[in-house]
Amino acid sequence: MNFGKYLEKCLKSHDISLNSAANMLGLNRGDLYHIIDSKRKLKPETFKTLIESIGFSSEEKRKLTKLFFSSFYGEKNFERMEYIIESLNSFSDSLKIKELKIASFDKKTALADKNEILSAVKYICCENGEKDIVTNYPFENKKMDTLIYNCCRQGKITKLEHIVTLGADSSNIDNLKVLFSALKFFYEKHFLHCYYSDPEAEAKTLYPYFVAGHNCAVLFNEKNGIFIDDEDATEDIRKRAEKMLGECIQLGDHLPDIFDLKDTYVAAVMNGAEIYEICPIPCLMCYTDLDFFYAISKPDLPNREFLVNVANEHYSNIRNTIKYNQYMTVEGLDFLFKERECLEMPAEYADRIPKETLKKLYERLYEAVKTNDARILDTKKLNVPTNLQIEITANGALVYGYIFHEGENTEKPFLVVVDDKSLVESFRSFFDYLDRGDFIYPKEVALSYISNRIVSLDY
Repeated sequence: MNFGKYLEKCLKSHDISLNSAANMLGLNRGDLYHIIDSKRKLKPETFKTLIESIGFSSEEKRKLTKLFFSSFYGEKNFERMEYIIESLNSFSDSLKIKELKIASFDKKTALADKNEILSAVKYICCENGEKDIVTNYPFENKKMDTLIYNCCRQGKITKLEHIVTLGADSSNIDNLKVLFSALKFFYEKHFLHCYYSDPEAEAKTLYPYFVAGHNCAVLFNEKNGIFIDDEDATEDIRKRAEKMLGECIQLGDHLPDIFDLKDTYVAAVMNGAEIYEICPIPCLMCYTDLDFFYAISKPDLPNREFLVNVANEHYSNIRNTIKYNQYMTVEGLDFLFKERECLEMPAEYADRIPKETLKKLYERLYEAVKTNDARILDTKKLNVPTNLQIEITANGALVYGYIFHEGENTEKPFLVVVDDKSLVESFRSFFDYLDRGDFIYPKEVALSYISNRIVSLDY
């Protein structure tokens, strides 16, 4: 059922005539008929009035919203946005080691089903001492994905090279699935190698899938496979895999580097671009000034005055040229107010900021919310992990973050630079949907929240 017909059904169930509904929405009866017959589209602002003015049930609101935005953005585009939201909401769960029951492997050559293939892969990755693995298994194979990720988290695999295919079709959701499935491996410093595929991409695979160490390998398809326990044959598979690797680009081969980010912003400035960022803890770049840079710089720094002025001029240029759109969370703001920390500033710097300078910074944040340059997300609708940040710039997408390893007492950071048009456009549409789809707190609620935190600084 399309949006118009479902809307008509909902209005009837609430005994609301088309005349009454049209009056509520500021439309004439004929316009509403055209919307119900799918000859016209409702504007997002009018749709918001519709949802808020009529006492629809939660289920009716959910279905009306889905049908409306599916029509507004197009079914395939909307599917990608929903996938991003679903992936972000379940992201933290994907970073956990999950228990898998896999039968022991009896070293048979012919593997008759998926369970035997898994047993053989477990033998290679967990039991045979193979630390260096090259593979092209599909992420859709959830059990194998979990098995290999567990091996990476537990240190049984120290080098993983994974060849995947990115589709050229801009409406293809598979590119997003590859990226979000890969993120957990980026945290472990394992990077993916990608084909930007053409119709002959499948011809570039082996068997079509493989998992190879240096001593043994598994070749497999959806139903069965072959276990190879011969060093020469395994070496031949790896040589073919290395040839494939040479034809790929690496995705996620960056660590967070300030110069990469600087170049990205410089390119954005030159293009007069808008930047969209989602991160629970807000980036402070937009709100800083000369006093702020002077406060966080070390007093014993050589040429302190000169360097502070250079930094301030650089960021002023960015602020005055780029429209920087931020999406943050209440939890992230609380962390910023209580701990005086944000992702891009070490705690030792944050501790040096005087209270008055902090208040100015937060007052600018208040103004940014007022002018719609900053929004606070409703985390009941979209739960963004604190250790993940996504930015869309003029030239592509940046995905970066860190994971804290308790045993090692270290943070493992990563930065993925994506210029694939399909992925970039998916994220760009996603940010548009955050505003139109009501994923953010009303402005008056957000302003009140920040205002209360500013007042709390006086105590």
